[in-house]
Amino acid sequence: MIDFDALASTHIHDAPYEWGLTKRALDPARAAALIDTFPAEDFWRIAGHDGEKSYTYSARPLVILGADRPANLAPLSDLWRELADDLLSPRYRESLGKAIGQPLDDALMEAAIWRWGHDAHLGPHLDMREKLVTQVFYLNAGWNPWWGGCLRILNSQDESDLASEIEPILGNASILVRSDCSWHAVSSVAGAPVPRRSLIVTWLRPGNTSPTWYEDEDGIVKTFAEPPGAVREEEPEASGLAALESHAAALDARCTELSAVRGRRSVRAALAVANAVSRARAAARTRHAAVADRS
Repeated sequence: MIDFDALASTHIHDAPYEWGLTKRALDPARAAALIDTFPAEDFWRIAGHDGEKSYTYSARPLVILGADRPANLAPLSDLWRELADDLLSPRYRESLGKAIGQPLDDALMEAAIWRWGHDAHLGPHLDMREKLVTQVFYLNAGWNPWWGGCLRILNSQDESDLASEIEPILGNASILVRSDCSWHAVSSVAGAPVPRRSLIVTWLRPGNTSPTWYEDEDGIVKTFAEPPGAVREEEPEASGLAALESHAAALDARCTELSAVRGRRSVRAALAVANAVSRARAAARTRHAAVADRS
């Protein structure tokens, strides 16, 4: 499922800190099926402010930090189980380590599935100091940047101080190496006809525990975040279809294009009227001057 060769050869930028974008990190022929079978159950709506950033999104764990299997939740499709196996494999650990130039032999991995609806956002932040690197796999067949939901690589804590922006397009994956200047954010989702979906993979230093998820003594998945910061979503949301999402994005883009064309036509019409008025006024002044000369 994961293209390990593409991941290992990812170009890592060094400004304003170490980050990269892996194109076609997931097998394109199969990635759309991850949307078609995107999990619909066992999400928590998580919102709040942790002193550094504000955040609102829905999430469920795929692999809890340090575990060797998927979290004990509603059954996954065969493709999602295969993706979990890829994340747990030594080859993934080696490929990502090669990309960022540092081994992840003893690091602990956690993976969570995120779903972003209207008004979801993630404010500017650095990530916790225990974190080494984060990789985000994007799972939207079509996405228009004016819907928001783009990863923003920032030069500073100011969200308008933008260095680069990454759209959440199916199969691509971003890499962020944590540092004291690794400021980033995700722009608020607004007006999108489909949810923004992603898989967040985080690598922490040895000896840490998950800041978000755990399984109790009965094997039941729970979150350290307490209500109202985290509320279990009771009603499952139907998974979208990749082809329909791509079509929706194309239609939205076309509508925006047509609106711009109409706007340009309106401007041209207004300019034509203004030019006609100017010519009429100039002709009137010329006639008035001629009459004055004869007088």
